[in-house]
Amino acid sequence: MTYLGENARAEEWAKRSIAVSPDDYIVRYNAAMVYAAVGRPDTALEYLEFVFLHVPRARRWVLGWINHDSPLDSLRNRPDFRDFMKRLEADVAEHP
Repeated sequence: MTYLGENARAEEWAKRSIAVSPDDYIVRYNAAMVYAAVGRPDTALEYLEFVFLHVPRARRWVLGWINHDSPLDSLRNRPDFRDFMKRLEADVAEHP
């Protein structure tokens, strides 16, 4: 939807998805991609941090996807995103 210029609608669906499944790490990860794509990087990072902090078993999964998901490209040069990536990579390396 964000690629069709329907940013408000995409945000609304992300909010609805989280309301229905607030603890689902895949929903949170996908919401992060929506918020990154619509220009809300702080919210996107908030959802990525949620997954990192609350669903440790998903960290390897996140690392497998995060480098390939183009909606997150807008975050890649941010120091806070780079810090997040360092922590994620270190954790995955420490817990193979």
